[in-house]
Amino acid sequence: MKRLIITALTTILIASEGISQTSTDTTCIPNTQLKKVINRIEACKILEEELALSKEQLNLAKDRINLKDTTIAKLQLQGSNYERLIENYKKTETTFRSIVDNQEKQIVLQKKLIRRKGFSKWIVGALGIGIGYFIAK
Repeated sequence: MKRLIITALTTILIASEGISQTSTDTTCIPNTQLKKVINRIEACKILEEELALSKEQLNLAKDRINLKDTTIAKLQLQGSNYERLIENYKKTETTFRSIVDNQEKQIVLQKKLIRRKGFSKWIVGALGIGIGYFIAK
């Protein structure tokens, strides 16, 4: 049993890499372990800085996304306004075309009336001459 206890103590001392304490208020830690701890602390500091930078990049990316979303919304609104404007121009165009068609029809009708009046002048003139001829006889 003594051997088992001695073996256990020996393995604990070997596993702890020679950590020894000579008094209650001081602690002795080997340089290798201190270097590992310092390296880990430095690595954690670097990781914290990387995390802060990543958070900042994430916030910047969110801001860019928000800016792009607002730009897209404005452009969509502008596009819908342009579409309505195009529809209004098309309606105006059809209205003007119908006005032009109606005016062309009026021109054709007025030309017919002018021809009829000109023809009726000749008929009245010929009738006047004919009646004058019959009366003179």
